[in-house]
Amino acid sequence: MVSQAAEDADPRRTDRFRDILAGLKKAGRGVRITLGPDCRAVDRALGIVREAGLDPRSLWFTAALQDLKSDGFRRLTRDFHGAIIECAIDFLAPLILSAPEQAEAILDTFIEWGINRFALNQTLPDLKVVLDSIEECGFDLTICGVAGLERFLQCTLLMPRAIVADFRFPQWERDDQELSGTAQRTA
Repeated sequence: MVSQAAEDADPRRTDRFRDILAGLKKAGRGVRITLGPDCRAVDRALGIVREAGLDPRSLWFTAALQDLKSDGFRRLTRDFHGAIIECAIDFLAPLILSAPEQAEAILDTFIEWGINRFALNQTLPDLKVVLDSIEECGFDLTICGVAGLERFLQCTLLMPRAIVADFRFPQWERDDQELSGTAQRTA
């Protein structure tokens, strides 16, 4: 995942963002880009993504509804046709459980904006029931915020379209620190 924060006014960060995108393009890989509320930073980041010439099908944009609003999501759809365009919908869970028809109408509105995938946090109460209801309507779903291997494996059993996980292995972090310390001492 590349954060919008990777692309700001600092030229070194801008160059790093360009280098990352070029490397991903060369390797034929995709990228998940989180867009935030700063419109100027979003415009700069999207300009760099456009310049990189990545196949839109290799792009995955995620943003909060209140940050991009309908116009922003429509613009992403227009400029990067074929990309995954995602937003979190945890706030809709109570409506999905109590009034599914109304919730589906709201999700259909988001689809009209160009959003083609929805995300739920793995800590959401009744996650499986909500996920099943959304998928029953034909919508793709990502489970986000998954920490650790055990929780990741539990989420795979739910069979969402994607899982966004964070694996932290303290031993690996110590090994990296030891290696970088050794490299600095020997250089």
